[in-house]
Parts: sequence; C-alpha cells; structure tokens
Amino acid sequence: MQLFGALTAFAIHASLTSAACTRDVLQKSLDSFTAKLNSATSNPTLAPNVKLSQNNILLSSLNASAWANTTSLYSNFKITAIDTETCTIAQFMLGKQKREDSSVEAPAIMSVRIKATEAGDWTELEILNVLKGSHTFFKPDAYSNPAPPLWSTPTPGKLTRPEIQRIANLYPSGIQAGDGSAIPQGATCPRIENGVQTTTTCTKGLSMFKQIVRERRWVVDTLSGVVMGAFYFDKPASKGLTYGLWLNEYFKIEDGKLVGIQAAMKELGGVPFKDVWGDGTGTG
Repeated sequence: MQLFGALTAFAIHASLTSAACTRDVLQKSLDSFTAKLNSATSNPTLAPNVKLSQNNILLSSLNASAWANTTSLYSNFKITAIDTETCTIAQFMLGKQKREDSSVEAPAIMSVRIKATEAGDWTELEILNVLKGSHTFFKPDAYSNPAPPLWSTPTPGKLTRPEIQRIANLYPSGIQAGDGSAIPQGATCPRIENGVQTTTTCTKGLSMFKQIVRERRWVVDTLSGVVMGAFYFDKPASKGLTYGLWLNEYFKIEDGKLVGIQAAMKELGGVPFKDVWGDGTGTG
C-alpha cells in the first residue's frame, strides 16, 4: 500500500511538473527577448545559473550578446518551435543591429534558443548571429514579410516528439551519408540558406555535400511540426578545410514528410571544433 501511495504521489508530481512548462510560459520567455525591440524597458529574468552563448562562444553577461545591440526587428519574418517536453523555445528572426564600432545599423539573421524554468526564467540562451560576411550566402531582404503560413499552421496527425525528431534527423544523416534516399519529403521541399533558395527538393544533390554532421541538438514542436536542429558541418575533418559550418536549421514536417527547410548558418574557424552545449558525439 505504501509503495502504491509513493508511486501515485510521484506520478502526480511528474504530471504537475510537466504541465507547468506550457506553450504560454515559453512564448512569454521568448517575448521577453524581443520586448526591448518594441521599446519595452524591462529586461528578461535570468536564473542564477544561466548559461549564455553566441556563435558558440560562452558569454559572461546578456549585455555582451546580440540582444544588447539589436535595436529592432528587420522584418516580421519569424519561425518558432515550442518544445514543452524540454521547456525550450527557438525562433528564427531578422534583426537590425548596431555595429560595435559605430552607430550604423545593419541587418542580422538570428536564431535564438531559450531554455526556461516553469516560471519562465531563462536558464539557457543560445544565439546564432549571422551578419554580412559570416557566409557567402546573406540575403535578409529576400525573406517574405511575414513568413509563409506553412510555418505557423498546426500540422495534421499525432506524431510524438521522438517520431518528429527521428524524421528531422534523417536530413543531417543523409548529408553525412551523401545519400538522401531515406529522407521522406513532400511534393515540394524548398531549402533556403540565409535567404538564398538553393533547391526545391530536400534530397537533391546530397552526394556533392557529403560531410560529417556533428553536435545535433533539437527543439521539437509537436503542434506545428516545426523542428529546430543545431548542427556543425565538420568540413575540417571531412574536406580538409580550415573552417566548419555552424547551422540552425528549421524543418517543417507534415504527414511525416519534410516540406520546407530554413537554415541560418555561419562559418566558424577553429580546429578541432567543440560545441559549448554538446557532448561531442553528434549522433542525433
């Protein structure tokens, strides 16, 4: 009887803990990141042990990040993934930022990942900040304003988080194998990299881009079917280059198939590469 009572209490506690991390709480956490872009004066609430990074560099304070010098949104294009099971939210957005050495403003392609407590306090903030010169591809003016409805429309079906992540992970695995035959795709599946559309077919030409894809981490939205995957394309190990490619890729999955990819990406030097958030395995 005591065992039954203990198990019941544990189940109730687990249920309450899980339910406390809601979409609303996570959206408010993200809104606190963008509030200053709408002239709000309040700052986000950070947990005492908050961990911050930008472009895979650990930061000592929020004011050292792109959050501090982003003055406004460049457009209303945005893609959001809300993962209530991991209490994490990610958003692809376009910002307008002041340069460190001047008051001149310039566009930035940004991907922001926030992990929060049940109260909405940030425990993790990870920013991928892409500026002109970060990569050959950089066309912030090419994005629609706002994002196509595809990215915010609830997806039909009832795929679980592991099922959605498994489907998304087939894409980097296909790149690593140089073979896209295992990737399920819809009738169209455009891939857009920093505003440049590179293909209308997710699986086309992967043999030409065959390379090791490490440090796979995920934010999975089971309602919208949007998944954010953080990856490192290990070009030094795969192709002997002196730089690799750090990406946040946003996938849209409908009926178990990929129907769109939006990638924010930046070249990163430094060999060997170590993800400040990952364990180095990158198995996905």
